[in-house]
Amino acid sequence: MKNRLVLVLAGAAVMTAACNKAEVSGQNGLDKKSAGDAVEIVVYGDAGAKTALDGSSVVWSAGDKMQVFWDGNTSGKEFRLLLGEGTGTGTFIGEPPADGADHYFAAYPSTATFNGSTRFDYTLPATVSYTKGTFAPGTNPMLSGTKDSFDGTFSMKNLCGVMRLKLKGSIEVSSLELTFNSYVSGAGYAYRGNNTLTMSGSSDADKKVIMTMGSPLQLSDTDFTEFYFVLPPGDYDGFSIRAVLPNNNSATKAVTSSFTITRSQVTTLEGTMPAPALSSRPELKVWSLNVTCQSNDDNSSWSSANYWSVRKAGIYAFFNTQSPDIIGTQECEYRQRVNILDNTSGYAAYGLGVDYGKESSGNSGGISWLPSYKDYNTDSSNAIFYKTSKFSILDQGTFWLSDTPSSVGSDDGHNCAWIKFRWDENGYIFYFFNTHFTAHYTDAAYAARKAEATILYDQIASINTENLPVIITGDFNATTTELCGEEKGDTRWSNYYWARNQDGKTSKTSYPTSYNNFTTTCSGFSSIYSSGTCTGGNSNIDGIVYRYFYENAKHGLKSGTFGTDFQAYGGVTYISDHWPITATLVFDYQ
Repeated sequence: MKNRLVLVLAGAAVMTAACNKAEVSGQNGLDKKSAGDAVEIVVYGDAGAKTALDGSSVVWSAGDKMQVFWDGNTSGKEFRLLLGEGTGTGTFIGEPPADGADHYFAAYPSTATFNGSTRFDYTLPATVSYTKGTFAPGTNPMLSGTKDSFDGTFSMKNLCGVMRLKLKGSIEVSSLELTFNSYVSGAGYAYRGNNTLTMSGSSDADKKVIMTMGSPLQLSDTDFTEFYFVLPPGDYDGFSIRAVLPNNNSATKAVTSSFTITRSQVTTLEGTMPAPALSSRPELKVWSLNVTCQSNDDNSSWSSANYWSVRKAGIYAFFNTQSPDIIGTQECEYRQRVNILDNTSGYAAYGLGVDYGKESSGNSGGISWLPSYKDYNTDSSNAIFYKTSKFSILDQGTFWLSDTPSSVGSDDGHNCAWIKFRWDENGYIFYFFNTHFTAHYTDAAYAARKAEATILYDQIASINTENLPVIITGDFNATTTELCGEEKGDTRWSNYYWARNQDGKTSKTSYPTSYNNFTTTCSGFSSIYSSGTCTGGNSNIDGIVYRYFYENAKHGLKSGTFGTDFQAYGGVTYISDHWPITATLVFDYQ
């Protein structure tokens, strides 16, 4: 049986703040091996750097291997971590080195080579994997001091430093590519007695290091995400960062300030990644449709041809044919929302019920005919439907169009649902609001809409404090002329753009009489409202409103894209008592 020997390697501790440097320390680890004809090497952290960060210290990590060499020897002996993964003390195991050599050395990782005399050669990888809270395994090279005898004790020294790159932003990252003016990957070497790695690169490829994420990693707008890179020591005059998104778009950032990477220390840099550079401005087609409450089927004047049981096939066909990326719906009861989601693909929806503030098929319990009974399934909402494959939700909410916007059911159940979206393919962020104003044309109704116009404006301003692109869809039961006027609306709405007005090339605040074969937003099922809200001058009551888009001639509207969809779907002539309306909006670069 071979004798067991103990090898002790000293390390260094790590602690750093933004743009400061501090010693890197740690330990490293491997799977447990058989201890047959082998020696054990115990490695403990004593102000020394090992192979993975753990908070303010570096620890040995699973899979770590090191190589022990001696004078005249070029092959060395490999030692693997046996015990101590995740701690400062690791027990390594391997075949003992030859006896009687003049000098012994230990090198990490085990891929390091020795020329048998004075030079050790290393390779810094050009591609590394993201590891949360630390650098990639096996990327932090070390070399021990020279020992005149193999007594089980070595003092390990880091040959490189660590850059902690802290990034914020709104993008999702598949990989990071860092490009420097000096060599940071490929071949490098160190001499015995000298604890600094010198790079010997030969091409531009050796000036880059790429970190892959495994699965895409979403950056945060508010909190930094940390990425750790092992770099050769020296002075750097900046570098560039290229973040590759899942769709292969990329965002780039130039770091122009100089900094120094010091051996066995961590240097922290931080910044915000921009949105990806695009060859053209993104365009988003949006829709609005009042689907009409299923509860209207109980209306004695309602034709059975217009019951939800008949119309729903047309609604499903509309969704599946037009495939809207985002659509604001009004008068969408929860049971209708469930029907639509069950008969379409790839959608989710949000919007609290106008009366009870729920998204539920349940009820309040109790006896159904009592006034206190609440049937959440039949509660109407201003539900926003969106494709989950294209957008992520950053925030969402619902407010009521009353003096107490957070009071559920106030203003006779008129509310506004909103979502702060991230468009995943390009990282762009925008707000989408969807609402429904009071109907009818009495003095009381005009007064209600005037108040609702003011409340909606104020609430949007309080939510969209960043002045991000904002889209508002709704059944306003009023024309632009009314809503932007002092008598029946709020003149501040002239700060926004109304899609039909922009495309119709008329006044910003008054409707064109017709445009794009578009004369009305209300179908009225042809006859149901023959003397009601969907005829004559009151027919243009649905709208798509926007602001903070690309300042083209139409302030962000793509020319000729606003219109109505008069088609029959699924054999249903009138899918609602309103027509679907649509517009395509052009984003400016973010």
